[in-house]
Amino acid sequence: TRKESSAASDVYKRQDEVEVDLETAIAFLPVARRFKVNHLVQLCLCLLNEEVDNDNVCYLLDQAIQSHALSMRDRALEIISKSTRACLKSDSFLRVSLDALDHLLQSNELNISEQELFECSLDWAAAQCLKKKIAPTDANMKLPRRHMAHILKSYSRMDFSCH
Repeated sequence: TRKESSAASDVYKRQDEVEVDLETAIAFLPVARRFKVNHLVQLCLCLLNEEVDNDNVCYLLDQAIQSHALSMRDRALEIISKSTRACLKSDSFLRVSLDALDHLLQSNELNISEQELFECSLDWAAAQCLKKKIAPTDANMKLPRRHMAHILKSYSRMDFSCH
């Protein structure tokens, strides 16, 4: 919000040195990026990179993609591949951008079944509807075709026969 961005900017402008914790970095990063306070953007990204865990790694991935920080993006994807289920069940996954979702869906390193990935993608789509203040109906939750095609391609290789 405008009030938050003003407060964040004022705090940063008034101090030569800023101590930033993880919660503050998450709050400041979009504001710093919007107002092109590049030093603060880098500070926040570095802190996120140092403090990354299963609950915030999807946020780090999203921010790394937006900042074109390839090493951070790769590190986030590596962490996600090791703890995929926990990462994709986190709140930060539900808030990632379409670009971050696309990176995740194209990854061949996720340790999760295709069905679980599909269900997590639907959870993401429902969260996007709520963010836009529209009902999470089937019609409103349509994921872009290129994303769904990637998931369905995986399903087509699965063996559905009864044993």
